[in-house]
Amino acid sequence: METKEDVLARHSATDDLIRDAVPRSVTNYQIKRALNTNPTDRAAVEALVDGADQDTKDGWNHAQEFRNNHDLFISAVETLGWSQEKVNDYLKLAKTFN
Repeated sequence: METKEDVLARHSATDDLIRDAVPRSVTNYQIKRALNTNPTDRAAVEALVDGADQDTKDGWNHAQEFRNNHDLFISAVETLGWSQEKVNDYLKLAKTFN
């Protein structure tokens, strides 16, 4: 039989897994707020977009969401030379913003 402490521990572990999960998508506003925490990285993304084609610029400026498995997202991350861990941290941070 599960004790009250067992139930609380199980729920706590589940909460930790949810909190540590990397979101598949975030809104445009959320990712930009996350990038604002590091002005150097935000500037690097802006410079990348400024030098890109019009479709990429439109996506950055007008997309409602950014999906971590989208070709343009993956390409931007590769061009910036960011690690998957860094990207995951930004996505997790972005998800905390409303």
